[in-house]
Amino acid sequence: MRKIPAPKHPKYHPDRDFLCQEALEGEFLSLADQAHLSGWSPEEVATALMELADNFS
Repeated sequence: MRKIPAPKHPKYHPDRDFLCQEALEGEFLSLADQAHLSGWSPEEVATALMELADNFS
């Protein structure tokens, strides 16, 4: 697993949400690809990841 870079800007910086997405993108794509290679359809993977995100807090 790759290291996810730490934030470089203060908590209320206007680009912070985008920068967080950028930091997570590689791991996100890797996870989605692993699930797809295990036999899950891209639609199933997308739905599962969205559900997990909705329930994360």
